[in-house]
Amino acid sequence: DKISVMGESGQGKTTILNILSGTYSLKDGNMYFDNKPVKNTRPDVVYISQDVELFDMSIRDNLTLGQNISEKKLVEMFEDAGLSEWYDSLENGLDEVVGEKGVKLSAGQRQRLNIIRGILINKDVYFFDEPTSALDTESEEKIVNMIDKYLKDKTYIVVTHRESIKRLCNRHYIFEEHTMKEIK
Repeated sequence: DKISVMGESGQGKTTILNILSGTYSLKDGNMYFDNKPVKNTRPDVVYISQDVELFDMSIRDNLTLGQNISEKKLVEMFEDAGLSEWYDSLENGLDEVVGEKGVKLSAGQRQRLNIIRGILINKDVYFFDEPTSALDTESEEKIVNMIDKYLKDKTYIVVTHRESIKRLCNRHYIFEEHTMKEIK
């Protein structure tokens, strides 16, 4: 499934991702994966947060995290994410150092690099928390197309307020009064 989760701020959307990912422990109640009860587990998922953490290393190192990924693949993903013009302007290309927490980049560049990094991790399940919050409409459309292209056969849950992201999903939920309800 591809699931969207919507609702006003403070209703619990990010909290539910943190519980499902094992970042927060479940204090009360039960959680089930594939109809089997689980307690305080960390499922094998990619969690792409809106709070981007980049290391004071090169773009390549931040994206690949030690994996052997070709420059051709990375450049293709930059093009898909709408980062080609920026990439072409970099003096050191993929070896450009981004600074502590990506300080040398704009919020939109950091967010798109974070999405590329998450896609490259290549897991079966993805959690996105407002993946296009720092992007303009044109950049957002490129990311929507990128998620569709690279994660077509994956499961994901996406917290969003954006209709363009919502249309990627086949199931939709909304938080109202701190309760998550399916929208039919």
